[in-house]
Amino acid sequence: DTDSTYMVVEVMPEFEGGNKGLQRFIAENVVYPPEAKDQNISGRVFITFVVNQEGKVENVEVLKGVHPLLDEAAIQCIKSLPDFTPGMQDDKPAKVRYNIPINFQLR
Repeated sequence: DTDSTYMVVEVMPEFEGGNKGLQRFIAENVVYPPEAKDQNISGRVFITFVVNQEGKVENVEVLKGVHPLLDEAAIQCIKSLPDFTPGMQDDKPAKVRYNIPINFQLR
């Protein structure tokens, strides 16, 4: 079934640089909203998204939010991810769901 979305597939989608590359991209591209900093809002936003058969990120949603400002910043960061190499199941590209935490820490 080509419309199924998997949590785990035989070959997981690959982000350039692997998991470290993904973490680095998020760290370098997430924008901490100035209003959130001013209000001392921090925490960990859990995002869920799908890497589709073309390796594109879609269906980006907040699983567990902290505050609308941080939630939106996390969504925007994930939506800006470059394409992944698609995941494979039964030798066919497959949709794979990812859950990822994004930390917002005040320094």
